[in-house]
Amino acid sequence: MTEIEKNFYNIFNLGAYFKNNGNTVFRLFTFSDTEKVVVEVKSVQQPIKCFELNKVKKCIWELELESGKISEGDRYRFVITRNGKVVTVKDPCSMYQDSYFKWSILYNHNNFKWNDEDWTNGLNNRRVSRL
Repeated sequence: MTEIEKNFYNIFNLGAYFKNNGNTVFRLFTFSDTEKVVVEVKSVQQPIKCFELNKVKKCIWELELESGKISEGDRYRFVITRNGKVVTVKDPCSMYQDSYFKWSILYNHNNFKWNDEDWTNGLNNRRVSRL
């Protein structure tokens, strides 16, 4: 992970991500009047697991699961209770999903090997520019 990416995740830490110790963090920014947030996790050939997030700030809900409770590639979504109504949503900060309308997918960026040094160092002239 590049220094820019590390800074982004350190500042915002939204969505789902794996920590270096193998734990998984779910962090959601939602409405201030939210009463409850649960993350549903669906593994292959397993029943859906539900974990309740804790309110850590006015609009931030968070949960850290120990390594081994869920795995990379598991599907997940959030269940938000607000004003007595329950809404199921995909992760708005999802790093990976099959399609726009499906569950979000846990992806471990710690395992990804970046290979774009030429691009980030300005050696690749195929840059995107504004018209």
